[in-house]
Amino acid sequence: MEIQAKDAIRNLKEYIPAPQNNVLFSKNEDYLKLDSNETTIKPSPLVFQRIQEFLSNGHLNWYPDANATHLRQRIAAYSKRALAEIQVFNGSDSALDYICRTFVDKDDEVLIASPTYDNFRIFAQSLGAKVEFVFAKSPFDSNARELIERISQKTRLIYMCNPDNPTGRTYVEEEILGILEKLKNGVLIIDEAYYEFSKITMAKLLSKFENLIITRSFSKAFGLAALRCGYILASESLLSSINKIRNTKEVNSVAQIAAAAALEDVDYMEKYVEEVNTSKEWLSEKFRSLGVTVFASPANFILIRVKNPPIFISELKKNRILLRDRSQIPQLEHFVRITVGNLDRSKKLVRTLEENDKISELFFF
Repeated sequence: MEIQAKDAIRNLKEYIPAPQNNVLFSKNEDYLKLDSNETTIKPSPLVFQRIQEFLSNGHLNWYPDANATHLRQRIAAYSKRALAEIQVFNGSDSALDYICRTFVDKDDEVLIASPTYDNFRIFAQSLGAKVEFVFAKSPFDSNARELIERISQKTRLIYMCNPDNPTGRTYVEEEILGILEKLKNGVLIIDEAYYEFSKITMAKLLSKFENLIITRSFSKAFGLAALRCGYILASESLLSSINKIRNTKEVNSVAQIAAAAALEDVDYMEKYVEEVNTSKEWLSEKFRSLGVTVFASPANFILIRVKNPPIFISELKKNRILLRDRSQIPQLEHFVRITVGNLDRSKKLVRTLEENDKISELFFF
């Protein structure tokens, strides 16, 4: 007898992660990994020092601190928000999952500012929510006006990335205020995974609006993607509800220690961000000089337009360079996303492109 999943799961279109990851973990080969917006350098040396100290003297036999007290104190100082407004999770993806499970019932309306990071959709649709994708005429223009027009009494959640992944689209405070003021019966989620690069945040609005949640990550600028750690900034009332279902062992001890150490060495992160910005400017100008259509984001990635993204990416993979095909996303046909690391990585990418005639032919000139 075959056991069927519930209807919402059976009808769910799964999220597709970067397909090349299996290559990295199955073969001992050196790849230039520019497909998932991680850092291209290791985390701060202080992270390794703190982890080693724990592995030598800590308690692997104990459960992690359920309140993540030390890490949350570090986040409070870094974000300039109260400790009671902060909760940590096993990556910001896990935070988004908990938010949906806390506030969404079957047939609730959920709006997603599109195109955007697709994983949130999974969490909402798996609960039977009615998900609506809200687009502007151009994927690179703000769709705040369209979102405001679509808000109804049934709108339970709105999800938006600021800056957006993969378009780089951003929203200004006036637009966010317009959404919050109309959203009477729901919660606005602003995904600030790329805050360290963009320096754009709506955190100060938390003092005025109790229906705002901001999610952030240690997987991007801080270089801790493998350890999975993220956090929420939200009102005490919202966090109180989320904490009712949160797994108190959600973030393991090593991740807590590593994230706290990364926040002890913010200068290391800031230096890397400066390197990325320099590299992004150089890479964007280089592509433009080759006649390639480029959209540079305020984050650590750019989009380029190519003739055939799957073949283009396949050819680069043969040269041990991994990029992300975004052409299957509505409004982003022909676009490839490139994670921007420090300058030597960008120069290596361009050198490969210029030396390979087959790859160069796939550009739109």
